[in-house]
Amino acid sequence: MKRTGQSFESIGISGKDKGRMLVLGFAVSAIFISISGFVAPYFGGSFAGFSFSLAYGLVLFAIVGFSEETIWRGYVQTRLTAYSGTLKGLVVTSLLFAILWHFPAEYYAQSGAIPDALVGTLTRFAPGLLFGYIMLRSQNTIPSSIFHLFWNLNILLWQLSF
Repeated sequence: MKRTGQSFESIGISGKDKGRMLVLGFAVSAIFISISGFVAPYFGGSFAGFSFSLAYGLVLFAIVGFSEETIWRGYVQTRLTAYSGTLKGLVVTSLLFAILWHFPAEYYAQSGAIPDALVGTLTRFAPGLLFGYIMLRSQNTIPSSIFHLFWNLNILLWQLSF
């Protein structure tokens, strides 16, 4: 970016309307966590309680969420939407996010079973669309990064096993 003279705003990192972006990210996340808490018992989950591992997960997932959103939504999606249009850029970015980014981990986690790894990979497509939509609407990676953090933390928070 430095070599080509691109700014942080070109990858969706902007201090403009910072408060509004934080409120948007936390509001969407609060709705998601509330719905997840309501349905968790139907999937065998319950509130994990506050613990060191939850705090560690919060820090880890904050780093992961911000990093992935900066790369995939801030850099890749902004360029694909500029090149091929909003809808196509959103869908292609979400597919790339699922397949290129998550397939290797799923392949390893599923002990090399390709069909199972593909199913696990494709479950990343819908969240990728949500993260991308939030980025498109806000033109900032802050709200999508916050939502990504809580999307990932959700499994630890409600002790879900999928």
